[in-house]
Amino acid sequence: MILQEKMNLPNSCAQVWEIIRDPGNLPAWNSKCVEASSPRKFEEGAEFRAVFQLSGPPTETLGKIVTLEPEKSLLLRYFFHDRKGRSRSADESYTLSRRDESGCNLVHSFDLKSSGIPCWARCLIFLASRFGYKSGDGPLDELKALLHSQ
Repeated sequence: MILQEKMNLPNSCAQVWEIIRDPGNLPAWNSKCVEASSPRKFEEGAEFRAVFQLSGPPTETLGKIVTLEPEKSLLLRYFFHDRKGRSRSADESYTLSRRDESGCNLVHSFDLKSSGIPCWARCLIFLASRFGYKSGDGPLDELKALLHSQ
């Protein structure tokens, strides 16, 4: 199951890229990420650590930059253990495209198919994200606010 959010930003793709390319910046604009390190190098295969607070205890993850195309796309894969100690993963991707002289379109996707979330819960999440109404800010809203404050 893939959750996807799109946003038009008034910033250039270069400005957006400078924030999203470094996983160490995640806590600055994603309130679900409480801690993150930067990789030693910004290249495919580089690893980093991130801690997410969703529900229950914080989840420590080992992240990897899977694909990296400057100012265009980024795919991060998070490896973690579920509550029963089984290895799981989730993919997070960002795709940037130029909207006009100063604007940027950003597509944020989160693929939960290997996350260990039960099928019934994934269906519920999909239905709520597809047909429900938005309650509260999501990560892209927080990113937009950070970009606006700069």
